[in-house]
Amino acid sequence: MKTKLIIGVVVLFAIPLVLLLIAHIIKRSDPNGIPIGINQVQVSSSLSILQTIPSDEASNVSIFSPIQVVFSRALTNEEQKNITLQTDPEIMGGSTEMVTGTTLAFKYSQPLKVNTQYKVTITYNDKKYYFTFITPTAENLSPSDINLEQSEGDHNFGQKLEQNANSFPWKDQLPLQTDQYFVYFDTDKKMFIAKLYPPANPTSAIDGEVAAMKSEITQKLTAINPDTSNYKIDWQVIPAL
Repeated sequence: MKTKLIIGVVVLFAIPLVLLLIAHIIKRSDPNGIPIGINQVQVSSSLSILQTIPSDEASNVSIFSPIQVVFSRALTNEEQKNITLQTDPEIMGGSTEMVTGTTLAFKYSQPLKVNTQYKVTITYNDKKYYFTFITPTAENLSPSDINLEQSEGDHNFGQKLEQNANSFPWKDQLPLQTDQYFVYFDTDKKMFIAKLYPPANPTSAIDGEVAAMKSEITQKLTAINPDTSNYKIDWQVIPAL
């Protein structure tokens, strides 16, 4: 008798708890009635763009301005993979990354072009969003942009010097210079420039002088480094007046 009484009491108290649990599960179900588990995130189907940096049709935008897009909610991993951002004109060396759950940033390594209108297109969830902005003319650059541009130029120049030193380690032994010729290496054209100054003699004698100078220069370049033979020599003969 006591056992039946205990079971009855347990059932009496258990029924409200079960009902509360069922109500909690229903409340946490998605619109399709599927319960949301611990590792499942409820995502609204609506996704929109709340803000862009720069704002649409902004003018005199810094050539170092960040380019960012702020969404109305956090994006799922799948949505992040499918987002694309394109600029016209194209910004070379750019890439996108999510800096927060709702903010997409476009990172670029070179300053934007001055006096240029950029059109930015974002594609997400089969939607397209556009905004435009304009950078200032060179005369209207802000002091901070001018300083940053100078620093960027100095940095790039330093990098170029370092790259040249690594690519052309023999360049510090140039130019070759005498009274009859001047030879240097053009790193942009990647070729030697040889200016020859033969004496004022008859044409036949000049030809012999030029041939002798070319032979001497070629031998000296080879002695500096055999790799120099891989580069073209632009021979420029400048006869004496």
